[in-house]
Amino acid sequence: MKRIFYKMAMFVIGALVAWPLGAAKNRYGMSLTGDATNYRLADSASICPLITGGCNALPADAFLAYTDKAKLISASDYTNCTTTRYTFKTYADYVLEMEVDLPKSGTGPFPFIIFVHGGGWGSGSYTAFENQSKYMASRGIAGVRITYTLTTKGGTFNQGLQELAEAYAFVKAHAAEWHLDMQRYGYAGGSAGTPLASLAAMKQNGNGCRLYIGCNGIYDFEHHLDGWFGKSSAYLSEYPTMAGRSVISAINFIPAEPANIPAVAVFHGTADFTISYQQSVAFCEAVANKGGRTEQNIYPYYVHGFFNKNSSDRYETVTIRMYEFAKSVFDKANGITANPAGGRIYTSGHVVHVDGFENAGLEIFNLMGYRLSTITHLGRNHKVPNMAYGSYILKVADYHNVWCKKLVVY
Repeated sequence: MKRIFYKMAMFVIGALVAWPLGAAKNRYGMSLTGDATNYRLADSASICPLITGGCNALPADAFLAYTDKAKLISASDYTNCTTTRYTFKTYADYVLEMEVDLPKSGTGPFPFIIFVHGGGWGSGSYTAFENQSKYMASRGIAGVRITYTLTTKGGTFNQGLQELAEAYAFVKAHAAEWHLDMQRYGYAGGSAGTPLASLAAMKQNGNGCRLYIGCNGIYDFEHHLDGWFGKSSAYLSEYPTMAGRSVISAINFIPAEPANIPAVAVFHGTADFTISYQQSVAFCEAVANKGGRTEQNIYPYYVHGFFNKNSSDRYETVTIRMYEFAKSVFDKANGITANPAGGRIYTSGHVVHVDGFENAGLEIFNLMGYRLSTITHLGRNHKVPNMAYGSYILKVADYHNVWCKKLVVY
């Protein structure tokens, strides 16, 4: 009876989404073949060995077609920024470009993230992280989405590292014009872009680099190579042996001084047969062992590229978590600390209480970064009445410190 129900559900859902045969995906990003009455995993030979108990242990919804629908992020969440394209390097027969997403609200200087796309080193462009970058830029964290020379143009790993350095130099030269904060920046990479981005971040050895975010990443070219990617490529021609690739493995370049280690957040699925999720786990453990801050976001059953829009049901939650992690890192670097001893910020009904911050100033923002109200001198126990339902950021500042807290009024 249970099996009949799932077959009926598959038929209804398949009819609604109207996937072409062979093009459907489930919520985990796995490709499906067959028809709506009997979907099968297209990559079962690669996926099943990664699942404890094999594919018979997969949830029933692994055999249902899925269509990504906006639930947490709307179209307007990407619009509070401006985007400009620049050429940062010119070759004889092609150029390398970047797109820069700058916040519309505020005057800066803004923290920023340099995004490095994936694509197996043979494809990809600055559009790869467009959604994530514009979402963050609309909330105060600028984005720089870059390109690098691909294998189709004879690109190699060393060349890619040099091009990342040149992109960084280009950004630095324009930082004042774009109102960017060179003491609060980071790198983010996806798939083939992660070894380049993570190595660039770690080799900054501080120097204002506060953050690294990796999606489906590879950080060690000698170990945990259970996936098919990272073993052989023309892009790695300068490093023909595994043993010689230690010098391009970010796991070997974590700064010795904890204060210089970028905070690391990783996002990876356990059914990723392209790059093993153990790469992300091992990298985080190595960073933590040296005193760095890490966050492992490991998702059971999800496959490679699940963080992209329209690839799985995790795009929105991953994007939001990327922003929250980056904001927490950049806020701390900007002197925003925890509440002072005895200080409290909390709600009771529709009243926000700000206690223990006498003579400090208060600003209240919505989650889009718009300032809603300002109070220049707080009393010992201050109340903000009649707050509407919603989420807010409260910023309290005195001559020495800044404190921020997110509150929900409901």
